[in-house]
Amino acid sequence: MDLAWAVLKAMKPHRQKVLPAGADKHLKLQSWANKQAFAEELLGDEATARRDALMREAVADPEKHGLRFVDGGPIPFDDSPPAPETEKLPDGQSSLDDF
Repeated sequence: MDLAWAVLKAMKPHRQKVLPAGADKHLKLQSWANKQAFAEELLGDEATARRDALMREAVADPEKHGLRFVDGGPIPFDDSPPAPETEKLPDGQSSLDDF
């Protein structure tokens, strides 16, 4: 049951907990990256893009940013493209097999 719960409760990469060097309290990866991006005085889309880049860099090389992942190793981001939506056929059918 514990394995099933762990699979259902899988952690998303941006929600991982990190401990920055010299800090006594952990942060979520996204919160850490937001603080870094806004410290660079970026706003709007630039800040969002920098935050996303920082999160990916931190997962790839935590030592470069002085981070330690609290709950084990870093969970990588899934960069696979989203699955295409199924095309709706007339009368609510989802495939030709429904005939």
